[in-house]
Order: sequence, then structure tokens, then C-alpha cells
Amino acid sequence: MPVIDKIGYLHFDRAETSLFLNLIVKQYEVSSIIVTSNLPFSRWPGAFADDQSLVTAPRPPAAS
Repeated sequence: MPVIDKIGYLHFDRAETSLFLNLIVKQYEVSSIIVTSNLPFSRWPGAFADDQSLVTAPRPPAAS
């Protein structure tokens, strides 16, 4: 199972964002994937060239 750590540490341009999201889609079709970040989920679009497709992505459960 792949683990992608520190999402948001580096900001992606549009081409890198597209490649990353395609990687996630392809991996999701095969098996699970773990993604970690130091950013709250609401700030992820800023790390991905303000790609609004992340706004429609399923949100993780709220921490209790």
C-alpha cells in the first residue's frame, strides 16, 4: 500500500496537480492509499494550483 506523506509541503502547478490526481485515481482502482498532510483539508486546493476538483472530493470524517 503506497503512503504519500506531507501533502502541501510543496505546491503543485496545474500539470503536477493533474499527474498527482491521476496517480490517486489509478491507485484507488488497484488498492488502498494513505495520504497525510500538515494542512487542514480545507487548504488543500491551495497546494494543488487552486484546483477546485478537490472541493468536490469526499471529505474525511471530522476529528472528535
